[in-house]
Amino acid sequence: MKNRSKAYIRHQRERIIRKKWTILKDVWLQESEDMPVRGRLNKGKIHCSC
Repeated sequence: MKNRSKAYIRHQRERIIRKKWTILKDVWLQESEDMPVRGRLNKGKIHCSC
């Protein structure tokens, strides 16, 4: 396994959170007050079939 820098790990985590946030907001049409805390989107399964 390669050693990864903290900057790389932060970038990948933010990328995944942004992807799931967009699915919740645009596909599932959730309002911002109903959204989970952003850090909780790092893990878990949120899929879209589009």
